[in-house]
Amino acid sequence: MNPVSFDIATKLVALGKGAIGGTTDWNLYISVEPENKPDQCFTIYDYPGRGPFDNVNVAGNLHSEQIQIRARGVGYLETYLKLLDLDDVLNHVARWHVHPESGETVEYQKVQRAGSIIFLTRDVRQRCIYTANYNVIRQRT
Repeated sequence: MNPVSFDIATKLVALGKGAIGGTTDWNLYISVEPENKPDQCFTIYDYPGRGPFDNVNVAGNLHSEQIQIRARGVGYLETYLKLLDLDDVLNHVARWHVHPESGETVEYQKVQRAGSIIFLTRDVRQRCIYTANYNVIRQRT
C-alpha cells in the first residue's frame, strides 16, 4: 500500500485542489514543506496515533494525517478558508479507491478531522500557518 499522505494528495490533485510540487495557485507537498518558496502551499504528513475510532469496531486500518497550510498575501481569513475547503472535500468525499502499482485495491472508507483547525503562527516571511489533523480508515479490498 502507498503511504496515506500520497493517496490523499493524489485525490486532492484529481479534485483540482492543488498540484504536487507544481506551479498552480496552491502547491501540494508530501512530508516535507519547502522552507522558503512557494509562499502558498499545503503539506500532508503521516504521523502515528489514533483518534475517535479507537473504540469502534473497524474492519480497516486506522491512520492519522496532518495537513499544514501556509500563505502570504492572501491573508489570515483566506488561508483558513482554503484549509476549510480541503477539509470539506476530505470529510464529504464518498468512499474512494486507489490502485497502487502493486496491483492491489485500497478502499478509503472515512477521512474525519480530529479537533479544530488551528492557527499556529505567522512565520518570519509573514505567512499565515494553519494545521488540522485527520483520522483515516482504509483497507485492502
